[in-house]
Amino acid sequence: KESESAILQEYLANFKSKSLCVLNQKDKFDQAQIDITTSYMEKTFSEFFAKIVPISAKQALDSRVNEKEVRLQAALNKLQKEFKRVSSIHMNAPNLEFFTQEFQSYTQAVKAIKDHDESDDMQTMKESNIAEVLSFIEKRLRPQALEAKKFSIRKDLASVSEIIIKEYETISGVYSALEEIILIKEDETIQAFDALYLKHAKELFFMHEKIDEILNLIAQNIFKNIKESKGIRFDKSKSLLGIKITEVEYDALSVDHDTIMQELFYRDEQIPKQVKSALRYFGNIERQSSEDFRDVFRILKYAIQAWQEPYEQIKKHREIASDEEFANTRQFVSKVYENVILDYHRATLVNISALEKQSSYLSAVLSFSTQQSVEKTIFSIASNMAKQAKLFEREPLKYSIFKPSIQTIKEALKKDFSFEIIEDLLTSRRNYLYKIVERAQEQFKEINIQQVEYVRGEKLKISKKIEQINIIKNQIIQK
Repeated sequence: KESESAILQEYLANFKSKSLCVLNQKDKFDQAQIDITTSYMEKTFSEFFAKIVPISAKQALDSRVNEKEVRLQAALNKLQKEFKRVSSIHMNAPNLEFFTQEFQSYTQAVKAIKDHDESDDMQTMKESNIAEVLSFIEKRLRPQALEAKKFSIRKDLASVSEIIIKEYETISGVYSALEEIILIKEDETIQAFDALYLKHAKELFFMHEKIDEILNLIAQNIFKNIKESKGIRFDKSKSLLGIKITEVEYDALSVDHDTIMQELFYRDEQIPKQVKSALRYFGNIERQSSEDFRDVFRILKYAIQAWQEPYEQIKKHREIASDEEFANTRQFVSKVYENVILDYHRATLVNISALEKQSSYLSAVLSFSTQQSVEKTIFSIASNMAKQAKLFEREPLKYSIFKPSIQTIKEALKKDFSFEIIEDLLTSRRNYLYKIVERAQEQFKEINIQQVEYVRGEKLKISKKIEQINIIKNQIIQK
């Protein structure tokens, strides 16, 4: 029928090698009818069945019932039931005489079974054609089923391998994401260091100008307080009476030390106020520079913390994956500050400490050395003027009275202030901030290399496990 063919086409078209067609009740037809039916089935349904076999289930069952092993087992089962029944009645019997009759019946039955001629039963079994069905199952279907089972197991194992690999790739992705952040943020951080320097280099220049203004103010005050007074020199000349000594007045110069110190340091505290103002400005530079160093550190810190948050709760997607591996990954993520960020933080603190040292040095120079440096300069100028005056007194035609200019006084102040060191710290191309920033960039790159290698090392452990599982998977597939 077309309907039967459609059903077979739907369900058996792809299973011919595994399908057997059994035509039952052959015992009800003669051989000619059986041959015609078998031939028709082979022509019509050969695309669905590997073999078509006519059988008689009744004959097979009859022959099976009469098999000696089956009958002997049945007799034994009957004996066991009888013993159970009779023994329950004679529970207090001293021996087994109560079971003698049943056992004799059993031995007689066994003898009859063993003496039975099986030739008719064997012929019936042969005619049932069931042996051909069993042979097909044993030689064709069972090997195919075994191979199919092996294939199914290999397929399942390969699928399990894929699942485990994907879970490990999930873990590997955690490390890859962290590595990517460290690498990507390097350029941004280096540029932030450059911006930090450019921002505060201008402020250091202004600080230099403030100190220069203080020196200008001091130089002008010293110059203003170089006072004129009448000096006397003795001029020798020859006359008829001998050597004549003439007393000559000249305009002498002197430095009014007390007035200078009063005006600059005591009366209105003019210079101390200027110094305090400069130090406050420099203190602000130092504090803002320190905070900016922390902000540079935070670029990477915040990026890593943003990476950390979702992965702290990372869990396996499939039950078959390793709990231990995901627990280790969560622990790595939770310890990222100690294992990764801390080195950057320590380097930042070292840089801030270097800033504080330079700030303390300059503050000490300005706070504690200003008055002493001014007095040293006044003494030096006064000494030079006195030496020049003595030379003038001895040889007025050769020497003149020395009055230093404001610029000369300022240069003397710079020398006594060790101003070259201050200029080098504040305005040279490689000033102290430039050197600290340069070292900070070098440190950051060094730490980046170390941390990338560390993260890659952790990722490599996972990659090796993925590689090992892939090898096993390929071995499974290739078998």
